[in-house]
Amino acid sequence: MDTQIRTRAPLTVALLVLGALVLSPALAQEPISGGTISVAVSSWPTSLDPLLSTSGHDRHVQYSIYNTLTAIDERMDLGPELARAWETPDALTIILHLQEGVSFHDGTPFDAEAARFNVERMLTHPSSARVNELAAIDSVEVLGEHTLQINLSRPEAGLLLTFADRPGMMVSPASVEGVADADLRRQAVGTGPFRYVSSVVDDHIRLERNADYWEEGLPYLDAVIYRIVLEDPTKIIGLRTGDLDIIDTVPAGDVGTVSRDPLITYHEIPGTGTRMMAFALNREPELQDKRVRQALSFAIDREAMIQALQFGQAVPARGPFAPTRGVTYHPDLDRYTYDPERARELLAEAGYPDGFAMTIDVINRTADRSWSEAIQAFYADIGVRVTINPEEQVSLNQKWLGTTDFPSYIGSWGAGAINPDADLVRAFYSEGWWNHPNYANPEVDALIEQILETFDQEERGRLYREVQELIVDDAPRLFMFHDNLRYATRTTIHGFLPMADWAYRLKEVWTD
Repeated sequence: MDTQIRTRAPLTVALLVLGALVLSPALAQEPISGGTISVAVSSWPTSLDPLLSTSGHDRHVQYSIYNTLTAIDERMDLGPELARAWETPDALTIILHLQEGVSFHDGTPFDAEAARFNVERMLTHPSSARVNELAAIDSVEVLGEHTLQINLSRPEAGLLLTFADRPGMMVSPASVEGVADADLRRQAVGTGPFRYVSSVVDDHIRLERNADYWEEGLPYLDAVIYRIVLEDPTKIIGLRTGDLDIIDTVPAGDVGTVSRDPLITYHEIPGTGTRMMAFALNREPELQDKRVRQALSFAIDREAMIQALQFGQAVPARGPFAPTRGVTYHPDLDRYTYDPERARELLAEAGYPDGFAMTIDVINRTADRSWSEAIQAFYADIGVRVTINPEEQVSLNQKWLGTTDFPSYIGSWGAGAINPDADLVRAFYSEGWWNHPNYANPEVDALIEQILETFDQEERGRLYREVQELIVDDAPRLFMFHDNLRYATRTTIHGFLPMADWAYRLKEVWTD
């Protein structure tokens, strides 16, 4: 095994980001310190504490409050953060060499003991949402004040990537010990460039500059206000009026006008996410029959949805993973082309020649409602009667966490996880935390376990293709499309880098 200490490493699983399209770029200038900006996020965080966090939107705020053990750059390459270097003396051992002189916002030191506490907390806390992502860890040892050893029960090809996401976010041990879950969701004490100051539920979160931040000269801003803006058109209005400085979503139909606006800089990059619908296998008896789920997959005209709703700025999803995700992508999966006649045949074979009724939960915002209405129309054509139930995202998240007894729902990877193995596990492994349909296939589980232990990229690609063929045949979810990520900023904003994992990184952002 490689025993060389690393300070920059290539991505274990290459994510082929095709580059960012940036219109109306500003000329290079020297950063200016100071100022407050307002940025839009689409929903109130499920939790500020990464231990309990279950929505990708949470990460917009969390990456400002917390540092991670490792990090990714805008090319999705892996590099150092709180772990300044690492070594892998064998397949079951990772030694992390940690930054020195780093403190949490409460003044307590970040060291190997604090890192050990965090990793063990993620593994052992009864409410942890991170257990599956760190399941390969057997134990954690402190070798020195700033040296931590991770002992694995099995090889884990993507663990260093996982540490660049929520499992690697370090919280102050003093701030969380003995704190109830309800209070943990409002706890936010990290080592990051900004510290939590105040919030008003469902309205905004205010962070201010961490004056003792360990990366010299950063951050540039005095404060960041995260404003909860549910509707994408409202975000555009806020950007134009100056009430918002950065937005995370430009509706596809507004790209032309936004990109021509002299007060706005438009940023677009190929997406790594997947828009999908999870079928309620455990609630609606009709959906327990694979033929019914296959029929529902044949019934959707993905190209028509992309042209009508995404204005052509997406590609059809034939399976879980986008073309930008390297060896995880299966280029030959083309099982469910639009074929309503085949859909009707499958429904008849399953005993539902006249269709059936089903309910779809959907986040109450413009894009999600549009997708659900399109699905409703396509399904009506094959006799399936859909009731759409729009709810606020916080309400749906609480429902999804509290029970498995809920309808089919539209829920997406707005961007895939930094470690694609984590997406595979959480959605399709029988014990995955986002496997709300309770999908279980022993062959799929076995292949996933094999993927987690495989380092060779060619072999990983073969296994990813094999497991996706099984998943797509089982059709536990409707795979719709992979859309581009579309950000926009005021032209007064500088240093903003759109990230393919769809989470803000603001420590190098500054404003005129």
